[in-house]
Amino acid sequence: MSPHSCEQETSSLDRLTLSLGVPMDPAKRSTSSVLTVDGAKVYVATSRKSECVVDIPVSVTHTIQVKASTAGVLSTAKCEQPKTTAAAVVTRLTNPKKYGARLPAARWSACAALGRALGEPDDLTSLDIDSCAGADGLRLELDYGKGVDLSAPKHIRQFGDRKVRQFKLPECNLQWNQGPSGIAGTNFVVTLQASTCASADKLALGLMKSLNGPAPAQAAPQHPLTYKANEPIWRTRAPAPAPAYAPSTSALAPASLTSRLKRPLAAQRSCGE
Repeated sequence: MSPHSCEQETSSLDRLTLSLGVPMDPAKRSTSSVLTVDGAKVYVATSRKSECVVDIPVSVTHTIQVKASTAGVLSTAKCEQPKTTAAAVVTRLTNPKKYGARLPAARWSACAALGRALGEPDDLTSLDIDSCAGADGLRLELDYGKGVDLSAPKHIRQFGDRKVRQFKLPECNLQWNQGPSGIAGTNFVVTLQASTCASADKLALGLMKSLNGPAPAQAAPQHPLTYKANEPIWRTRAPAPAPAYAPSTSALAPASLTSRLKRPLAAQRSCGE
C-alpha cells in the first residue's frame, strides 16, 4: 500500500485495489469499453482473464483506478465489484473537498519530494503519485508497510539517528522508515534507487530533511473531476493550483472515497481508516 492507493482482500476476489492519479494514454482508452456509472464516463478493461480494471478519468492523462484481480480466472460477473466501487467513488467526487487527505504522507507526491531534495529539476517523470523517476536510473517510491527489515547488520547503515537498509540490484538501493504513517502498525517507508551509492547517500539525506519538513501546499480539488457520458475526454480543463509534479487527485484520500463500503477490519487498516 502507499499514500495514494488502497487495497482490500475480499471473499469473492483475491484483491481489490483503488489508486489515485494513474496515467492513462489514448491507446488504452481506445481498447477499453466505455460505460456510464452514476452519470460519469468510465473505461473498463480485462486482461489475462485475471484482472478487471475500471478507470474513472479525472483529466486528459490521469484516472482514479479500481482494479479487481485474482490468482485464478476472473469471471465476467466478477467485474461487478470494481464497478460498484467505482460508483461509490464517483458519488464522493461530486464533493471532493469533503474527502481530503488526512495522513501526513498523503500530502506528498514522490516527484514533489524528489524535486525538493534535488532543487526542483525539470527532468523528473511521475510514474504515478507515489513513484518518480529521474535521469541515470534514479527512482523514488513512497509506501506504507510494516517497516524496513533491520535484522541483518551487514546491510544496515546509520544516517544520523536513522537506520537505513542498503542493497544492490545492481543499482544502489536505500530503504528506510521515515516515520509513522498514521495507520496503526504501519510505517511511512521510503525506497530510493540511484546508479551509485555515493549519489544515493547524498540524496537520501536531502529526502529525509525534505520529508521531515512541511508538505507542499494542497491543491484545491478540480471541479468537476469526472467527465459526463458524452463529454469528449480530450477536453482540456483549467487546472486548479497544484503542488509541483502532483496531479490534483493527490489532495484526496483513497480510503475516504470508499468509506461506506463494507470491508473486513484488515482492509480498513490498510486503507488508512
